[in-house]
Amino acid sequence: GPYKDQSKGLAELAKELRVQLPAKAKLNEIRKLLSEHRAFNN
Repeated sequence: GPYKDQSKGLAELAKELRVQLPAKAKLNEIRKLLSEHRAFNN
């Protein structure tokens, strides 16, 4: 799949949160996108 070089867990988490990941997103970029998600901003 498009996320084969990334942590599958993070890609799955992003999908569950409906976070749109760029196809070539790097692991640190995914972490940044997820960290900005409202689910992680209490």
